[in-house]
Amino acid sequence: MTHVFQFSRFGKYFVYELNRLRNNFGVSLLAMGILPLIVYVFSGILKMFSGSFSPVVMGQEGRISLYCFATLFLVIAFPSKVWGNLTEKHAGSEYLMIPASRLEKFLSMMLVALVVVPLVFNVLYLSSDALLCALFKDCGEPLVSLPSKLNALLAEDGTLRLVGGGFWIGYMVLVGNILLFLLGALFFKKAKPAKTILCMFMLSILGALIIRLVAGPEFMSLENDVRMRDYIMKHPEFSVNLLLHLSLTLPAVVLAVLTWFRLKYLKH
Repeated sequence: MTHVFQFSRFGKYFVYELNRLRNNFGVSLLAMGILPLIVYVFSGILKMFSGSFSPVVMGQEGRISLYCFATLFLVIAFPSKVWGNLTEKHAGSEYLMIPASRLEKFLSMMLVALVVVPLVFNVLYLSSDALLCALFKDCGEPLVSLPSKLNALLAEDGTLRLVGGGFWIGYMVLVGNILLFLLGALFFKKAKPAKTILCMFMLSILGALIIRLVAGPEFMSLENDVRMRDYIMKHPEFSVNLLLHLSLTLPAVVLAVLTWFRLKYLKH
C-alpha cells in the first residue's frame, strides 16, 4: 500500500503541485480574482484623462459578463500553463522521475485543478465584487447571492428546487470544462486550447450523428418527444435535477478517467 499511497509522500507532492501552480499561474490567478477591482481602478484612470476621477461601477449584467469572461479565461488558460509542459521531453521526464506514485500525482492534480483553483478564484472574485457592491449601492446585488436567489425564484410555486441551491450545478459546469482543457493540455503538444476546442466541436458533431444512427429516427420522433415532455411536466423537480446532474457528472467522470490513463501512459 505504501508504494501506491502514503500520506506523508502525498503531502509533500501536493505542496510541490501548489508551488507549480504559484510559479506558473499565480499572478494570473490573482489578477483574475481581483478583476472587478482592476476594472474599477482602470476606469478611474481613464476618467482622470477627462479631468475627473469618477470610476465606473458596472451594473449587475455587466458584472455577470465580466465574471463569465474571467472564468472562461481561467478554464482555458491555467491547465496548459500549469501542466502543459509535461508533454515536453525535459519537463515530462522530470515529472516521471518524481518519487511519488501515479495515484498521488493524479489526486494532487485533481485537488489543485478542481478544488484549489476554483476555490481561490471564486473567493477572491466574489469578495472583490461584494466589496464594490458594499461601497456602491447602484451596482446591484453581489454575484455570490445570485444562485440562491435563482433557486428561490424557481421554487416559488413549490414545484422545482435545484439540488445544492444552484451552487453545485455551477461548480460541476466549471469542473467539466477544467477537466476538458486539462486533458487537452496533457494530450496535445502545441496550440493546446485551440486544438481542445476544435476536438470538442468535432466530437460533439460525431456524438450527435452516432446517437442518431444507433437510436434511429424513432428517437427524435414527435411521439417520443411528447411522451418525454409529459413525464417532465408531471415530475419537474426530479426530471430537471436528474438531467442536469447526469449531463454534468458523467462527462466529468469520463474526462477524469481519461486524464488518469493519459498520466499512466505518459512517456518520454
